[in-house]
Amino acid sequence: MNKWKIPTRVLLVGLLSGLFIACWISGFFNDFGDVLLGELFNGASFLEEWSNALTAPIVEGFLKAVLVFWTLYLIKQKGLKVTFFAGIAVGLGFQIMEDFAYLIDESEKLSQALIRLTGAFSSHWTYTAIAVVGVYSLTHHTFDKKTSYFY
Repeated sequence: MNKWKIPTRVLLVGLLSGLFIACWISGFFNDFGDVLLGELFNGASFLEEWSNALTAPIVEGFLKAVLVFWTLYLIKQKGLKVTFFAGIAVGLGFQIMEDFAYLIDESEKLSQALIRLTGAFSSHWTYTAIAVVGVYSLTHHTFDKKTSYFY
């Protein structure tokens, strides 16, 4: 990535950590979140439909952000631009592995592949990149009192 001066190691480590670390660990914590919600709400009927929507964004988003900053720490990189691209790499790795996981479990492979592809253009890689840029900006920039209310 010479044009943007992003080290290839950042993209490679980010992609691999998204592929192999994020999906594997998030699967365990998503299951734990489902069990926890079931215990808290005594197996309420709404959990059948909503538990994945309640646990996955918190678990997966947090884990992907941690992996982005771990990647940057490991490779000793700093900066808004490299954080953005590391977020893309981790999110894309996660997205690829999650799509494969859904396709393996699904009996209607073609329809599931089309469903997954339609969301692929604006899902994990974009959300992760935007979220980590926000976290980086809030932790590495100073804001005057007037503009800090906006954030």
